[in-house]
Amino acid sequence: MSRLEDNNLKVVSPDDMLGELLADSRRLTGFLRVTHEICGRHNDVATTSMIEVWIDQTERRTWFLAEIVGRT
Repeated sequence: MSRLEDNNLKVVSPDDMLGELLADSRRLTGFLRVTHEICGRHNDVATTSMIEVWIDQTERRTWFLAEIVGRT
């Protein structure tokens, strides 16, 4: 089961590719936040800490992509 859909088009423009990556990054952040909340409720501190790092990385990537997409 995949939460993010593949793009099976033979040709994708760079702008469309960046837009899709931005949308996927935003969705991934949401999935990570839900998982973080569940781990927190079960006092899984180790996993919660790892997910916090992944959220930070995904948010940085999302910001960077939003800046690029916003300039086009």
